[in-house]
Parts: sequence; structure tokens; C-alpha cells
Amino acid sequence: MDRLETVRAFVFQAYASIQDDALRHLAIAHAAECAAIAALLADRYGENEELAYICGLCHDYYRFAYNGVKEHAQKGALLIRKKLAESGHFKESEITMIETGIRHHSEKTKRHDRFSQIIKCADALSQSMQEGNTENLTKLIAFYLP
Repeated sequence: MDRLETVRAFVFQAYASIQDDALRHLAIAHAAECAAIAALLADRYGENEELAYICGLCHDYYRFAYNGVKEHAQKGALLIRKKLAESGHFKESEITMIETGIRHHSEKTKRHDRFSQIIKCADALSQSMQEGNTENLTKLIAFYLP
């Protein structure tokens, strides 16, 4: 199993066990949307598409897999760091990049490195689309990635 398949497996296995149908659907849809959007933005802004996809897939892992909203970005970043390291598929620099993107994704008003901004933007775009608010997508991208 390659590294992308490994990450997909642990994320979606955890989400498949969510008992509440609406929450399970939200978790799966949000992870898939964020991953796809992050990869597209990474391509557009010269960042690693695969790592952006993986980060988008994992950014809310703690929130959904552990039903933890409080400090989910920080706790999730540490948990994903551990899972990626244990997989043996990632370099330390790649793990750090993904961990940093997850850690910063909820700090919407602060500026961080471009990779973290991509993850924040992907998260915000997915949330807007889920809410049916597609009118300001271009403004969201401009806000996070000027």
C-alpha cells in the first residue's frame, strides 16, 4: 500500500465508524473536499500537491475521529504526526509540513507559510460550499492567498 492509500485508509476507516449518519457524511465529504481543493490550490501556488491533499484529508481528523472540537487543530497535528511517522512512508520534513498545516488551519485571521494558508483556504472553501454559499469563493481565495 502506498502512502496516499495508507492515509486514506486510516482516515476513512475512522470516519466510517461514526455512529451519527449526518456527522459521518459531513466528515467524509469535508475531508474529501478539502483534500481535492488543497491539491488544486497547491498546484496553482507551487506547493506539493500530494502533501496538500494528505493534509486536507487529515486536517479535521481529531475533530471527527475523536469527537474533539476543543483544540482539535493542535491535538490533531500531534496525532497525525505520530500516525505518519509510524507509517514509514514520509520524510521528517514532509511530516513537519503536514503537521504545521493542520496546526494552523483553524487560525483563520493569522498569516502563516503558504502551505498552511492553502490548507486554511481549502477548509474555508469547503465550509462555504457545504453551507451553500458559493458567491464569495473568489474573495475567500484572495483573502487567504493574495
